[in-house]
Amino acid sequence: MSGGLLPFLLGLALVSGFGFLSFRNPPRSLKAAPCGESVRDVLKNRELDCLTDNVSYGVYRNTLVVGGKFVKEFPRWKEVVECLLKVPYNETRQKTLVYGLSLLMVTVGFVLSPGLLAVAMLYALAFVLTMGTAVYIVGITKKSIGEECVKVMKEYTEFYRRKAKERKDRTMVVN
Repeated sequence: MSGGLLPFLLGLALVSGFGFLSFRNPPRSLKAAPCGESVRDVLKNRELDCLTDNVSYGVYRNTLVVGGKFVKEFPRWKEVVECLLKVPYNETRQKTLVYGLSLLMVTVGFVLSPGLLAVAMLYALAFVLTMGTAVYIVGITKKSIGEECVKVMKEYTEFYRRKAKERKDRTMVVN
């Protein structure tokens, strides 16, 4: 065991603290403002917070975050947002998955012997778990998207890839 119970408890407290903060106000670190009228119209009285910014092309679901450039530059943006709003969203399941994997990291760190190998293994594990979570969530979303949305979502994926290349972003599109 690598250092006893204290590092494990500190890691557990840190993960729990992040979990608590994310339940309170998940998008507070974004440079975003409440959505404008055009995006709010798409929500149609749904119980969902909506934020937008001026620089991104993404659309994310738990709190609806719609990139400002996405709205300006992608003509079928309303269809994409409406399709994502139709997908069932289970916040408890997704947060349980994310925080459970974080606790896995704490547990693995507790078991490993201290040293450079432990650090390398934890970084590798963090990368694999992050990619695995993204693939899982995108997979669930793709399975839940109706037939009428497949074409516009493919268009959006290509648009997002093209914009990432134009901006020379190191962005991975999980598709």
